[in-house]
Amino acid sequence: MCTAHIFICSGPEVCVFGVCIRCVCHTHARSARRYLRALFTAAPRRPFPPPDVKDFPYSAVKSTALLFLLSATLGYQTFSHLPLLPPFLGAVLYGVFVVGCTNSQSKVGDLARVAGMRVSEFVNTAVMLEKDVFIVRKATTVGGVVVGRVLIFDRRHRIRDGVGGLLDGLFKKVLGGEEEEEETNNGLGGGLF
Repeated sequence: MCTAHIFICSGPEVCVFGVCIRCVCHTHARSARRYLRALFTAAPRRPFPPPDVKDFPYSAVKSTALLFLLSATLGYQTFSHLPLLPPFLGAVLYGVFVVGCTNSQSKVGDLARVAGMRVSEFVNTAVMLEKDVFIVRKATTVGGVVVGRVLIFDRRHRIRDGVGGLLDGLFKKVLGGEEEEEETNNGLGGGLF
């Protein structure tokens, strides 16, 4: 059993997210472990999807597209912190690399296809839950109520003005401290030299 499944909820009866957790972590953990073990050891390759099963529930286009989007997002975020390289370059490089891995007939390709199937199952489960429970609509309603209450509380007690004044004072002290150091370094502050 996955640790996330243990800590978040004890099952789908307790929490609606239990279905998602079970889908990603618990349902096919053994098959993913097989492909990881085959990748890192000298175990023989087990092709995925299995060639002997006729009606295997696997959509190559959907899983590859989802892996491309996921890896392109990761590449964009990674390259956005690197100077002199545009972030879209990271998105393209990561996405093309994952699509290449997914299409290769090797242990890495098998593992990439398993990962794509897991992401696809998670998206399908999330869409199914949204249709059944209306999580997004409920979350936006609760978020609107919370924001409204916070704004009313702020109007009554003027917390934003107090916090803004405190941050402004701290900012001026920090800038004032830097100006005094510059004056000292320039010889205007009565230093030793």
